[in-house]
Amino acid sequence: MPERIPGLRVSADFFRVLGVAPHLGRNFTKEDDEPGSQRVAILGESLWHRRYNDDREIVGKSIRIDGEPYTVIGVLPRGFQFLGTMPMSSAVEIWTRSNELMQQTLAVWSMCFLLAGVRTNVIAT
Repeated sequence: MPERIPGLRVSADFFRVLGVAPHLGRNFTKEDDEPGSQRVAILGESLWHRRYNDDREIVGKSIRIDGEPYTVIGVLPRGFQFLGTMPMSSAVEIWTRSNELMQQTLAVWSMCFLLAGVRTNVIAT
């Protein structure tokens, strides 16, 4: 049954910057953004537990996100949480790579400002 799950598109270095490695599988790589590469996703531990019953064979399997197939490449460790970027957001449970350069750039800059605690008046459209 379809479920609305909070997700975030991130850069290849997102988890490395945070010092987080997947509990199962691998992290994103720059090759995941190559033209023609398959869509990939990393699951949060709570989603993996709740929706996929701790299936240790989930890595390499295909799931659907917004009707599109994505290959699961990893599962994050228990306890890792990252809140969405909007006020009152839920904890993000699935991460994908963005194949659009502008989205990648904005995500990287947003992350830099968030980690540094910098306050800005920049509005991205």
